[in-house]
Amino acid sequence: MQSHAVSREFVAQMAILMSAVAVTIDAALPALGFIGHDLGTTDPNHVQFIISFIFIGMAVGQLFSGPLSDALGRKPLLFISFLLYLAGTATCLLASSIEVMLAGRLIQGIAIAGPRVTTISMVRDLYEGAGMARVMSLVMMVFVAVPIIAPALGQAILFAASWHAIFVFYLVYALLVAAYMAFRLPETLPPEKRVPMRAATIISGAREVLTHRQAANYMLAFSCIYGAFVGFLSSCQQIYQVQYDKGAAFVIFFAIQAFGFGLASMTNSKIVYRLGMRFVCQVGLAVMVGASALMFVLALFQPVPFPLFFAYGVTLLFCFGLMFGNLQALAMHPMGHIAGMASAIIGTVSTLVAIPLATVIGQSYDGTLKPVVLGFGLLGTLAWLCMRFAEGKRAGAR
Repeated sequence: MQSHAVSREFVAQMAILMSAVAVTIDAALPALGFIGHDLGTTDPNHVQFIISFIFIGMAVGQLFSGPLSDALGRKPLLFISFLLYLAGTATCLLASSIEVMLAGRLIQGIAIAGPRVTTISMVRDLYEGAGMARVMSLVMMVFVAVPIIAPALGQAILFAASWHAIFVFYLVYALLVAAYMAFRLPETLPPEKRVPMRAATIISGAREVLTHRQAANYMLAFSCIYGAFVGFLSSCQQIYQVQYDKGAAFVIFFAIQAFGFGLASMTNSKIVYRLGMRFVCQVGLAVMVGASALMFVLALFQPVPFPLFFAYGVTLLFCFGLMFGNLQALAMHPMGHIAGMASAIIGTVSTLVAIPLATVIGQSYDGTLKPVVLGFGLLGTLAWLCMRFAEGKRAGAR
């Protein structure tokens, strides 16, 4: 197991795999209004489900992807996932109703759980502790280019064609990534370390993760941050294009905000060894809660000017970038002996907790920022409390 040496191609491969999640979500953001109109949605908030169903599918998919990854190896799971992704994308492409679209997005979500679990498991196969947090931050730093580029790509596609062309792009993208991984990605789980997939193994792994003080509480802390992140993604199109009337310029402002996420990941990769994962997360939470409280107070008295909201969004995504890799690494730290299973359980539970939280934030959107920023502040506070419970008995990871 390596501690400091990091292969640039390995980081790039992990970033590409993780990008399957971001591409599937972000390229469709500019098209949500068009999809909702064409498929006959009546409530504008309902288009948010086109995003949230991806995450619901991921929650279901991760539960099976982890055990399959431990039993079959990392690469076989990837190829199963890509085949399923093609089926879900084709369903979306041919959808004539919102129900069929959501079914396709659910299948896409189940499929991209495979690359997500594989990424975290392969990093954990080779690294641990602060080393894992550093690699995950480097992955996130490369990966962040996707949220910057994908919405602009989706908008460019919309200028030239209908929203259906975005799903054609998904098909081509998946085929290219699968081909690259087939020839260049190494298998990190040797046959002698594979664990047969049995119901008893899944139950045992779930029990171990859920009853471990550090793993469980950091998983819940990550769930809160994840919920805030999904809530932001679900609401941002309406906030930009409806509340602030930014139209196609939405993708430019979103890209700049997403750059804050990447900058934070790069910063974290450089400071995490010196300051420790816990301290970095505590700083991120303090800034997130403080900024949300300030925005809520301002929103109580007057509409928040766009420049101020924009600065808040940059700040929020910077905080997410500081915390994402660290919280996952802290939750995974004691689970190296069942990395695939633990990644699946942590991913499933955190998503199942995050989606209802994000849905409450998104569906409470009323044309003002008050419910959104209040939700972010409350989730940041809950995450801080979970960290405090986790730190009641100090664990080995910094």
